[in-house]
Amino acid sequence: QSLEEGKRPMSFDAYRLMCKKLNASDASEALFGHCFLTMEWNLMARSDNCKMMHLSHVEWRQDCLVFFFGKTKGDQIGEKADEPWHVYSNP
Repeated sequence: QSLEEGKRPMSFDAYRLMCKKLNASDASEALFGHCFLTMEWNLMARSDNCKMMHLSHVEWRQDCLVFFFGKTKGDQIGEKADEPWHVYSNP
């Protein structure tokens, strides 16, 4: 039995390889997969949070995208639903 709790983090090299493969694919699902993976990576969020996103949960604030999550693993009740998650560009 493993002593590791939870899942191991994805390395940046693995993320980059997955993005490259998805970007090169002709499959229609690859575009969604690339967008989903990039959003999940940049938010440092769980896939369960990202799959419930809706455009009404996203807004621009000055120089960043702001996301709102109704519930997270650490906030099952949704008491922090009004606390934004920010994504900034890194030129």
